[in-house]
Amino acid sequence: MAASTFIRPAISLTLVSLTVLGATNVYSDNSKLKASVEAQACGKVGCAVRLIREERSAFSQKFEFQTSMKPITTESFVCERAAILLGDYTCVPE
Repeated sequence: MAASTFIRPAISLTLVSLTVLGATNVYSDNSKLKASVEAQACGKVGCAVRLIREERSAFSQKFEFQTSMKPITTESFVCERAAILLGDYTCVPE
């Protein structure tokens, strides 16, 4: 009986913490990450790219940019955190 008085609150606290971390990953401001990925898609300073798709989940973010009008070319990037829900984002072309 004594173990259940500690285990149940610990499990509840863990689940609430994971929910808050996941919601933070989805709903927090990602303007710095978006600017970083945009610069990576462009490849040079001052070029114009257009964001055409953005997906966010608790575990990753995906961006697709139109990098050229003629011919129409796009580049997609996947950004994931170092740990599952924590750490800095690392973005790689998809």
